[in-house]
Amino acid sequence: MCGSASDRPGAANDRTATEHPPSTASPHRRASVEQPTGPALTPWRPVRATDTGLNGRAARLLTSEPTDDAGWPADLPVGTTEVVIVEDTPSPTATLKVRASGDAAPRNVRVRFDQLAVRDAFGEG
Repeated sequence: MCGSASDRPGAANDRTATEHPPSTASPHRRASVEQPTGPALTPWRPVRATDTGLNGRAARLLTSEPTDDAGWPADLPVGTTEVVIVEDTPSPTATLKVRASGDAAPRNVRVRFDQLAVRDAFGEG
């Protein structure tokens, strides 16, 4: 029963009966794989109400129409997708002061913290 494919009846005509050479690789040996790192792989995560140390950090807008705590539209240039946070932590009104990155005449506007995301390095969080 343990013979080759040619020992079985009809195996000569069976195209699915192929013999494979024995593996020379150890089944417990794994190839070394380098894990990519860098800013492109650092995930964005939503800002939390308890976050601190946000001043100067880049943030991504999670909505195309950001608002302040009262629901009024934030006065950011049209098409803005990333901003710079200019406060350390969300205010009691659940907002953060931000400014558009690269804005020629920077002005601070308030945006709800839950409409922003920041980058965290792996292992933080």
